[in-house]
Order: sequence, then C-alpha cells, then structure tokens
Amino acid sequence: MRKVIVIQSYIILCFILLLFLSNISIAVDTITPTQAVRDGVTLVSTGERFELGFFSPGNSKNRYVGIWYKQIPIATVVWVANRDNPLTNSSGILRIGDEGNLILLNKSEGSVIWSSNQSKADNPNQSKADNPVAQLLDSGNLVIREAKDKDPKNYLWQSFDHPTDTMLPGMKLGWNLKTGMNRNLTSWKSEDDPSTGDYSYIIKPNGFPQAFLLNQQVPKYRSGPWNGHRFSGAPQMKPNYIFNFNFTSNQEEVYYSFSLKDESLVARFMVNHTGLLERSTWLETNRVWNILWYIPKDPCDNYGQCGPYGICDTNAWPICKCVEGFEPKNPDNWYLRDGSGGCIRKSKFDCQNGSGFLRLRGMKLPDTSLSFADKSMTLKECEALCRKNCACTGYANSDITQGGIGCVIWRGDLLDLREFTEDGQDVYVRVAASELDSGKKKKVVVIVIVTVGAGVLLFGLSIVCFIRKRKTMLSIPKGNTEERGDREKSQDPLLFDVVIPRTQNYSDENKKDDLELTLFDFSTIAAATDHFSDANMVGQGGFGCVYKVWRLWREGKAVTLLDSSMGDSFPTYEVLRCIQVIKIVWSCTLKTFYAMANPADTITPTQTIRDGQTLVSSGQRFELGFFSPGNSKNRYVGIWYNQITNSTVVWVANRDNPLTNSSGILRIGDEGNLILLNKSEGSVIWWSNQSKADNPVVQLLDSGNLVIREENDENPENYLWQSFDHPTDTLLPGMKLGWNFKTRMNRYLTSWKSEDDPSSGDYSFRIEPHGFPEAFLWNRLERKYRSGPWNGLRFSGAPEMNPNYIFNFSFTSNKEEVYYSFSLMNDSFISRLMVNHSGLLQRYTWLENSRVWNLFWYSPKEICDFYGECGAYGICDMNASPQCKCLKGFEPKNPGDWYLRDGSGGCIKKSEFDCHKGYGFLRLKRMKLPDASHSFADKSMTLKECKALCRKNCSCTAYANSDITGGGTGCVIWTGDLLDLREFTEGGQDLYVRVAASELDSAKSKRVGVIVIVTVGVCVLLFGLSVWFIRKKQTMLSIWKENTEARGRGKSQDPLLFDVVIPVRIAASSFWSGVGGCSW
Repeated sequence: MRKVIVIQSYIILCFILLLFLSNISIAVDTITPTQAVRDGVTLVSTGERFELGFFSPGNSKNRYVGIWYKQIPIATVVWVANRDNPLTNSSGILRIGDEGNLILLNKSEGSVIWSSNQSKADNPNQSKADNPVAQLLDSGNLVIREAKDKDPKNYLWQSFDHPTDTMLPGMKLGWNLKTGMNRNLTSWKSEDDPSTGDYSYIIKPNGFPQAFLLNQQVPKYRSGPWNGHRFSGAPQMKPNYIFNFNFTSNQEEVYYSFSLKDESLVARFMVNHTGLLERSTWLETNRVWNILWYIPKDPCDNYGQCGPYGICDTNAWPICKCVEGFEPKNPDNWYLRDGSGGCIRKSKFDCQNGSGFLRLRGMKLPDTSLSFADKSMTLKECEALCRKNCACTGYANSDITQGGIGCVIWRGDLLDLREFTEDGQDVYVRVAASELDSGKKKKVVVIVIVTVGAGVLLFGLSIVCFIRKRKTMLSIPKGNTEERGDREKSQDPLLFDVVIPRTQNYSDENKKDDLELTLFDFSTIAAATDHFSDANMVGQGGFGCVYKVWRLWREGKAVTLLDSSMGDSFPTYEVLRCIQVIKIVWSCTLKTFYAMANPADTITPTQTIRDGQTLVSSGQRFELGFFSPGNSKNRYVGIWYNQITNSTVVWVANRDNPLTNSSGILRIGDEGNLILLNKSEGSVIWWSNQSKADNPVVQLLDSGNLVIREENDENPENYLWQSFDHPTDTLLPGMKLGWNFKTRMNRYLTSWKSEDDPSSGDYSFRIEPHGFPEAFLWNRLERKYRSGPWNGLRFSGAPEMNPNYIFNFSFTSNKEEVYYSFSLMNDSFISRLMVNHSGLLQRYTWLENSRVWNLFWYSPKEICDFYGECGAYGICDMNASPQCKCLKGFEPKNPGDWYLRDGSGGCIKKSEFDCHKGYGFLRLKRMKLPDASHSFADKSMTLKECKALCRKNCSCTAYANSDITGGGTGCVIWTGDLLDLREFTEGGQDLYVRVAASELDSAKSKRVGVIVIVTVGVCVLLFGLSVWFIRKKQTMLSIWKENTEARGRGKSQDPLLFDVVIPVRIAASSFWSGVGGCSW
C-alpha cells in the first residue's frame, strides 16, 4: 500500500513539474490558444535577439508587457503593449482570446487590460482566425498569424503596425492610405513611465510628404521632403556603409523605413522623453549604446527658427538672414536674435512683368505642406508653370537624382528655410525683378574685378614689352627715319585721345562738404518725442526745448529712429552705440534721483521681511521675497525680475533647506548676518555667515545683487556679503564666475533639481583654473561640455561670442582672480545666462514687445559640443560625415567602434618618431583649442619662442598663441594627449601639433602639387602671350619698313608716337576692312 502511495505521489509530482515547465518554455518564440505568458515567463525569438515579457521601467512598480533586446545587458525596451494601462501587481496573463486577438488579463480582477483587437481593421477581408498563433520574430516584430501561414502579407496583426517610441529595421513609419492606418512614434512620458508622452514623430502626407517632430501637436522639427537620396533637411542621411534608407510614396502607401547592410549590427531609431530624435548603434566592445545622430541639435533644426522667408545658417552670426528682396518684419526682435517673426517683401511688384526667380543654393526645402508636386515634369516646365501662377512663390526639383527631375511648387510663405554648407538643394524663389538686377550687378562687380586683375597683369607685361621695344627702336639709325613737322600731326580724334590726356574738372560743383549730417523729418522727431510731450523734455535753452527718445529706446524700438536715407552706409550696431553714449550720461543722473525717491530696497536690524512681503530694488528691476516654484508647496526666499510677468527666479537663498509653511522671517541677526527663521519651529533655516558688522543694512540693488554693507559705506569693495558671490543657477550682468585665490572663493552655477525643485541639481558650470583656465559644464563628476580657453576675444570653443552690439564679454586671469563676466551695451536690455535642470547652458534676452524670453544661444547644441566626442587626437567637424576624423599621422584606436561612428576611443600615432629629428609641427586652422587642463601658458612669449620651447621638450605635443588679438601673442604648450579638438567653419584658431616628419612631407607634396599646377597654368598663359607678341612685333616691323620706304623723309622720329600710331592702324585694319571704305 505504501508503494502505491509513493508511486502516485511521484506521478503527481512529475505531472506538476511538467505542467510548470510547459509554462516557462512554451515553444520558445510562439504561443498557441492553449498557452499563456505569465509574469516571470518570457518569449524569446528564434535567434535570441529579442525577448517578450513583463517588466517595470526605472523606479516604477507598475507592470507592463514589452519587448526588449535579449543579449544586451542594458535594459532597452523597444515596444510596450499596455503603455497607457499598467498593471499594479504581478497577476498579469498574456494569451490568445476566443476571437484570435492577443489579450492581457488582470487575473486578480478578471479584467482585460489590453487587447490587440486589430485583425479585421488591419485586414478588412480577413475573417475570424481558425488556428491563430502569436510569434516573436527575430526582427523584434510580434505577429499574430495562422499556424500554417507564415507569409508576412497575411499577418492578422503585428506590433510593427503599432510602434511606441522606437523604430526598428524593417518597420514602416507612415500611412497605409487604403486602410487609413498611421504608424508613428510617440515618446514615453518619462524614464519611469512608458505612457504616451508629449513628443511624436509622424509622416504628413499633405502636399509633398515630409516628417515632423511634434511637441503636443506643435511642430518642433521638420525633416524636409524626400529628395531621392534622403530627407532634404537631413544631410547626414546620405548613403553610407551602415544603413539603407528608403521612402515610398504612391497611391496606396506613404512611409519611411530603413535596413542594415550588416545584419550582425544592432541599431534603433527613437523619440526620447525629452523630445530628441536619436539614432543609436550598439557597441559590443564597450557594451554601450552609441548615439550616431540626434536632432534637434542646433537652433536651425527648430521649426521656423527664422520665420517666413528667413534663412537659418548655423555658420553665420547672427544665424538668421532674409532672402534677397525681403527685410525683417520685426526689426527690434531681429536685432535681439529673435527671427521667428520672419521677413516681408521690401516692395510689391507686378507678378507677370516685374518678377523673376532667385536661385538659392545648398538649401533645405521649405515646408511643403501646402505645395504641389509632379514627378514627371522637368525643371523648365516647373518654372513655366510657376511663372503662370501668381500664387506660386517658389519651385524646385522634387528629386535630385539623375541631375534633378520632378517639380515642387509652393503656394504661400516659404517657411523653415535653412542653408547647409554642403549637400543642400537648389530652390528658386519669386522676387522682384529689381532684386535680380542687383544680383546681376554683384556678378558684374565680380567679373569687373577679375577683368581688372587680368588687365593689370597684361598691362604689366605690356610695360615690360614696351620698354624692351623702345630700346630696340632707339637703337635704329636716325637716317632710316625722317622728321615730321608739328603741322603734319594727325587730327584724328581717336588718336588724339590716346596721345593727349583728358583734362580734369575742378569746378566747385563737384566738391563735397567735409561733414555730412543726417537730417530727420518732422514726423520722425514727433514720434521719437511722443509728440513733444513734456514727459520727454530734458531741459530748455536758448534754442528751445530739448527732448529725449527714452520711450522708444526702452521699448526696444531704437532702430525705428534711424533715417531710412542712411541705407546700408553704417552698420546698425555702430549707430546704436552712438545713441548709447548719450543715454548713459542721462540714465546715470536719472537713476540717482530715482534712488533718492524710492528707499524701499533696504532693511535694517529693526526690520524684517515676512512671507507675503517683498523688497524691491530702487529702479524697480528686481524683487526679493518668498515663493513656491512650479507645483511645489515648499517656500523659498529668492530674487526675481519685478517687471517681467513670467516668474523668473535668478537666485534662491535656502535652495537646499526649504520651508514647509509660511512662517518664514528674513532679518538681520545679532552678528550682522542675514538669517532666515522658521518661526513656528524657532530654527534657523539659512544664514549668510559673514564677519560681524557694526551697523549693517541689507540692500537689493538694481543689478539683482543682494548685499550686506555698513549703513554709511556704499563702496562695493567693502561689502560684507553679497549674493553675487553665491550664485545658484543664473549669471546676471556684472556677476563674476570663477575664483578669488586670496579668499579661495569659487563662484559657479548649479542647476535646479527640476522645475519644481530649486535644490542643487546634477549640472554645474564652473571655471577650472588649472593649466590655461577655461570653463566646463559638468554632469555630477563627468565633463559634458568645455568652452575652450579665453583667447583675448572669446572662449576658443564659442565662436558665437564674437564682439557684438548687445554684450561685452570679459575674462580676467591673474594671481589674485580668475573669472568670466559679461555686461550689456544697452542698460534697457534684460539678459541672463543659466544652467537649466536638463543640463543646457542657455543665454536668454527678454523681448518686451512679445513679452517672452528669447533663447539667444545654448550649449551643448550639437554632437561636437560634447566633451571628448572624438577622443584623443580626434577632430570633430559638424560639416563632415562622419563627424570624427584623426589628425594626420594618427589612426583610430578602435577601428571597429570608429566604423560604427563612435570616436570616443580617439586616435593613436601610426608610427613612433625621433623626438629631436624625425618630427615637425602641423598647422591646423580654425580650431577649438584642446583641453588646456594640463597645459603651460606664458602671455609674454612670441609664437616663435613658443615653438622653440616646444621643440626642446619631447613631452610637448602642441603649441598655440594664448591671445589672438593684435595678430597673435602669448604662448600655450600642451604636454599630453590633445583632447576635445574641434574644427570650425569660421572663428577658430591656429594650433600647431607635433607629428612625424613624413606627414609634413606628404602635406608639402600636396602643396607642391598645387604650386606646380598654378605655375604651369601661368607659364602656359605667358607662353601664349609671348607668341602673340612676337607675331604682332613681326607684323609691326614689316609694316614699319614698308611705310618707311614708301613715305621717304616725312616720318616722325619720335618712337613713343610711333608705338601708339602703328598698333591703332593695325587694329583699325582688322575691323574696318569688311565694313566699308574710310579715309585711310
């Protein structure tokens, strides 16, 4: 009996075990209607590339069904089933339902969480499935099909038709026009939440199809239409050895897809939760995802950055310019670097007779949503069609293959134009005929310059020939020529003009005054002074009342004061500077009177600031008080702009120690410190912590600086404490960013934790004083961006910091201090530099007309901004593809990673060389200087002395000028690997790198080749001229001999007159002989 019981127990145990095993090893990649996937069980594709199962993203405890890479250790989810309806426990079951749909059940509640429910929608002719199975393919596609039918065309449902945030090779992004299905990517809400986020990437089939990145349905980026090779706004998509790109547009489908040339590679395309489009490849050697490309990466990627008829060019400064024949719609905003208002035509014209087409080269095609396309037309037919239609504003080829085919015609404003350095496309814009004439004039000027240059060369050769020939003629015996009297001189006007110089006109009518003054008409002066308002009267003298134009200046409309008759005679910024000189004098006086009348900017030891009360600076520019950021309920003491409606906090006192109620009190303590008290708890939340003061006061200045000083001492050098020495995330004009070596004070910016939390975040921007000082943006302890060292004008890695009419940039480096600061040319402007919580350095200016902050500049904005993107001895160039290249004499350290566009491993020398004999210095132009942390700098040395010093030191790898002003002064020497190199189109600096002599020889050989070609060309030209001259000389001598013999003694012996008369007659015989008779 016991044996029977044991056998039965054994059988039951085996049955349970088999049943359990059947649930975790369900046919590997497939489930049938009798099987299910439970939490903890997965499906794995046959090639073990992808896996399907339950997961919890990030710090979330919710459970989702998703697909991820099987063999990649970093959890990378590519698809989520129930993204908007998560499970809150582990009771989920995935199985095939009675109707053949794939369903996700919440077993504990008995409810359906998610269902494919797409069989008939995707295949209208498809009836209910007879024997459906769900299979996970090696492509990452989860499909429902008939058990015996593996034809992809007959799939009942597939996850590739319902993407989330990721696009895999083989997926289609776009429209099935027959079924109305739209496949698009939508970002996650956050790293912890895969629910539908704000950003989506879609194909718009209207007009000429193109792709858009949307932020809550608002365009953020536009790809441009497909031009046969790539999207016209994505030159980085040109054919390469990794990807095959494809775009299909016909009556049934409009979609984009890509595939891999090497199937062993792993790549994906996604929209992340911050709104970036990213294309990544997996690097097996480093076990990391490498971002090959992302967008938006620079300001010109932002949709409509320069508005209608505005062209965006990242290699220009400012980046926005109008198409010829157009001018800024809002000049004031345009000068403050906000081009979103775009451009308008300077003048109207007759569509049929007074217009033409201006050719723009290297362009991203404008928004084609309202365009018309015909793939069969030629460019000439396209122009003819556009010319007939007055609504047509521009045209272009729809396909750039085969030299250009097809036609696109725009009917409306041309929006989101961009100019590329290379790989752009031609666009023809309808403009006034006068603009075409001006363009022709420019071409004529170029032709004239070239012609004059050639003429000068020929004239020089003629002079040489003339001198030689004169000597020859003087050597001829005088007996062979005969005198000719003055009375026999030729009266031919042509000859007379050659022999006798033209008289000049010295009449007083042509004289100009030494000084010309611009005159303003009455309407301009009336508008500037608000119709001679008393409020704008400065004073009165013997010549009447004097008025000021502060109103227009403060409103940012100073440009409207300029007389239109000035045209382009003077740069606008120079005129504005002249006005600023006058304004500075008066603003100082006015501020003094205003400060005397408004003392509400100060508190004494007997006064306090409670929650609800504020301090306001004397000029009403800044305000200090208690606030709660975003959705937070915590209370902080901060400073913000007083007259800007958008709450913009620039400094926070207790950022890391918030108040949880409204019982805060700010006052001056017994020791003279400024302290923040929590009255309800009787504790000190924050204090300034400076030395004791006798009679301290706290004052909020119009600069935004909160200071503690002695009551009768307003000298800034004697401030006891100031908020400018303790910045949070914002740098204001006049603040110092850097080190005071005497006090060991380090002033740097630190981001907020989030928009709702001003506590110290992950990102900081600080000056590193080691070596040759420069600024770094840090992500915790990792460098994210480097400014490059100061080169006398700007940071070498920030060419956009060129001198302009808005900012004055300054950098001080001596034994006592190392700091960066900036000021504003116009005190009425409002600007700030900040580090935001997502790790971007941003410079903003306030647009009073629009009442918005305009993003003037930000970084990192492109791949080459990231620190060490191309590693040691690797150069990053945004205008090249790929962006990374090695210095001459160097090669990739990790060729496999380099092949996959990961240059972070950098480059190594191809061969070692003798430091003292077998090397030289290679000159690199327009460079961002490499990381100068381990460099040596001497401001007093010349470049030659710098080279000599580097040559003596075998550890020296490169040298450069430390200051580029005055033609270049000072010396910087690097004694280690050259890291974070970058090449600019303009605005960079020369760098001299130690390389093997053989590399210099190869460079010299290339230069020699160019010199040889030029020399040969010049020699051929000179040879041709010589042959021509010899033949002409022989002809002249023969004619001279004939005339000498025929005329006898009547000839002039003057060789100069002879040299002029003979060529004229020869020339005349050339073109008059066939016209008719003449007196000759």
